[in-house]
Amino acid sequence: MDQYTPAVLHIAAHSAFGGVHLTQEGSDLSIAYRDLCRQIARVRSPPRLAILNVCDSVALADQMARTIAAAISWPYAISDDQAQIFTRQLYCSLTGQRSIAESCKDSEAALTGPHPDCPPPVLHGLATNRVF
Repeated sequence: MDQYTPAVLHIAAHSAFGGVHLTQEGSDLSIAYRDLCRQIARVRSPPRLAILNVCDSVALADQMARTIAAAISWPYAISDDQAQIFTRQLYCSLTGQRSIAESCKDSEAALTGPHPDCPPPVLHGLATNRVF
């Protein structure tokens, strides 16, 4: 991350037992929330926003928000379709110069489907900021 200094860290992964499970070159790679957050904290210029398309990711976002100004997490299991719809609208709104909070609301409005009674994603940190 030091080489590219991204404005957004977007993680789309599975979560279990306090860790994130990624796939790298066809192999499962698991990292504990604590260890992932420690690595991110070492970055010279951390991203301004973490988007965690990870089921039950509130605990991870709470830890990330100590280093990254804002994070978006999910308090329940989400489907890939939900994550894609939400994220597509989120990036459209963010690049349209809307704040993180406004963009998140736009994205919540775009969600339809099997979980209409589930709580919305959770914003952590400075949601009034703009990313781009």
